[in-house]
Amino acid sequence: MFCEKCGSKNEDNAAFCENCGAPLQNMMQPPVNENMILDNVPVYDTQNTGIPVINSPVVPKQPRKPVSKLTIAIVAEILALVCMAYVLYGFSTDYFGPEHRAKAFFEHMANAEWGDAYEMLDIDESTFINKHFFEMANRTQSLGNIVNYKVQKSTIDDSSQISKNVNIKYSVSGSGENRNYSTTVDKSKKKEFYLFDRWNINSGSYICDSYMIYVPNGSTVTFDGVTLDDKYIYDDSYSNDETTVYMIQKLFKGCHDIKVIQDGMEDVTEVVDISESYQEYDLKNMKLKDDTAETIENIACNNMKNIYTAAIKYESFSSIANMFTQDKEELEDISDSYEYLCENLNSDYFAPYKITFKEIYEQLEDDGSINVTFQLRYLAEYTYTNYWDDKQENDKSSGDINIKMKFVNENGKWVQTNLGCPSLY
Repeated sequence: MFCEKCGSKNEDNAAFCENCGAPLQNMMQPPVNENMILDNVPVYDTQNTGIPVINSPVVPKQPRKPVSKLTIAIVAEILALVCMAYVLYGFSTDYFGPEHRAKAFFEHMANAEWGDAYEMLDIDESTFINKHFFEMANRTQSLGNIVNYKVQKSTIDDSSQISKNVNIKYSVSGSGENRNYSTTVDKSKKKEFYLFDRWNINSGSYICDSYMIYVPNGSTVTFDGVTLDDKYIYDDSYSNDETTVYMIQKLFKGCHDIKVIQDGMEDVTEVVDISESYQEYDLKNMKLKDDTAETIENIACNNMKNIYTAAIKYESFSSIANMFTQDKEELEDISDSYEYLCENLNSDYFAPYKITFKEIYEQLEDDGSINVTFQLRYLAEYTYTNYWDDKQENDKSSGDINIKMKFVNENGKWVQTNLGCPSLY
């Protein structure tokens, strides 16, 4: 037999190991009554060697209790819950991740669900930045009839990123080419269920900054139903007698309604599509209403006659000043031109006392500024000093002249911005 302690080989009937002296376990022992307690009683082996063997107390082994079915069920449920939690955590991480967020936004945009898409934007609201104007801006937009799409997921660990650009490839019915839709998502400081990162759609690529509007001076501009007041007027140095400049700080890219009105002009109503390459509106011309054009032509004709009548009498400029603009610089230039006309019509050699205008042909030009052009014949009855005897004599003179008068609307009144009337000879 072999010693269980040191592994040395011994004789089959040996009581102790020849190498280490440990008692060998398979020595012959008398049967023990289970009811007896043997306490260090010497027992002799059956081989009559006369060597006593000390018996240690024999304690019967307790039978192992079987594991209950309830315990097994509880352990199984705990393991299942742990596995499920692990799987759900991984799923939730993807569900709240940037790619899934971008995918959901893309689906809303593709299905024209503008309100749902707006709720996903990271945005600061203002007059033109809110859900209503987002829906208006996108009302005519369409990605087409999408038949398939796929989010291009990054293979780079982005757990530390606070912003990510997500690209989605998609195909449209009837087109054999793949198209790209890119959007940027930003990591929020807030958490979803206090565990998962929250990602919002970056609104920067959907917003136009500093949209400029150029319209004829005196116009009223309504943008998406909001009338632009003086707070929207851009630096006055960019505006002039002909143009007023407005600026909207922020608005959504896409389609917008713009309406420009001015007294005496046809209303201008347009839909403008704002994009990266189209970020201003420039209205140079407004068409006069027919009755307004007729009114201005009549005013021009009367002004012409009144100017010449006042000039041949050498009346002061104040007598006709109400015909003209009240801009001080322009009014001063007009006054100088009138004085020059008076001097020419009241010289010693040509002093008309009556002017008759005949064959008047007027034409109104509406090309951003309102001009009335006259082509006419005149007959002037005048006095002059005879060169030979210095006597005053009367005579008549006729000729053709061209007159060009410019008009603007000031406070609802059409007024001239130049004198327009040349001297007669």
